[in-house]
Amino acid sequence: MMVALAMALPVAGFASPAHADGVTSLPLAGFSSLAVDGGHQHVFASGGTADDAVAVLSLEGQVSTVLHDLPGAADMVLSGDGSTLYVALSEADAVAAIDTTSLRETARYATGTTTCPTHLARVGDVLWFGYGCRTGEGELGSLTVTNGEPVVALGQEGPYELEQPPVLAARPDAPDGPLITGEPGLSPGIVREYRLDGNTAALEHVTGAAGSTLADVAVTPDGSRALVAAGYPYHVTALSTTDLSQVATYETGAFPNAVEISPDGAYVATGIDDSSHANDVAVFPSAGTTPTHGWDFGVDPSSPLKLVPQALAWGPGGRLYAVSENVYGESPALHVLSTR
Repeated sequence: MMVALAMALPVAGFASPAHADGVTSLPLAGFSSLAVDGGHQHVFASGGTADDAVAVLSLEGQVSTVLHDLPGAADMVLSGDGSTLYVALSEADAVAAIDTTSLRETARYATGTTTCPTHLARVGDVLWFGYGCRTGEGELGSLTVTNGEPVVALGQEGPYELEQPPVLAARPDAPDGPLITGEPGLSPGIVREYRLDGNTAALEHVTGAAGSTLADVAVTPDGSRALVAAGYPYHVTALSTTDLSQVATYETGAFPNAVEISPDGAYVATGIDDSSHANDVAVFPSAGTTPTHGWDFGVDPSSPLKLVPQALAWGPGGRLYAVSENVYGESPALHVLSTR
């Protein structure tokens, strides 16, 4: 979920939680991922295994159209020039390419029979994907398109078997990595760091010390830190990519489930899975420990909301996007949050 643009956020005093600046019900049966295309003024939200759709919204959060025939639309990433949105199709064993100007599918690249790609990260022209169709199965693969022809390299997770399709994070402009992966839902949550050579990955470091019930990972723009949101302990953990040792924490409250760093690396957005907690989303200075902004989605006790895992994305103009659902895991809604 990358935006090809830097931004500066003001440091504001943090007092009581704020409310969302705008909330829009998503025309989707479920939710999987967000991607923000600042150049074309679009926010994309995918429907996951419950849907075959990607909703397209304005930067202000208004629905403009819905793209269909995208079975199991899961994670999404933009190409380096912003001209293409890649969508992992977990129910079609493929990755779809969507033209971000015409909003039409221009190609569909097969990832292999019964691969079920779910999570994506882009490094240069290589798409890395976490995949696996069966319970207790997870693997790492890459997809490179050369002269219109896809080259797929599967089974790159290394010598250890994975139990879930891994969530991924990387520096798009760093051809040698690091690529960070995490196995969602596991206790302890296993984080792996890979160094890259074109479309191949070499496992460099592994840690199980980043918490339990892992949900999300991110990488700072300079590649020096990996950020991990896991349900326990109640903070987002920053790990050094030198050796995956802990170097900082951001205290969030109960059940962290999302983390996203601003494009300039100055701020860390965190989210939690706790409909009764004061701050569903909080923003911290990267070098600080006190949040500058916070938002409470559950202000109506008769209809409490909670943040969906991995459902944060930065946008232009100091905006932060988040997706909530009700306590039954239904009715996804996009929140447009202003940090200015």
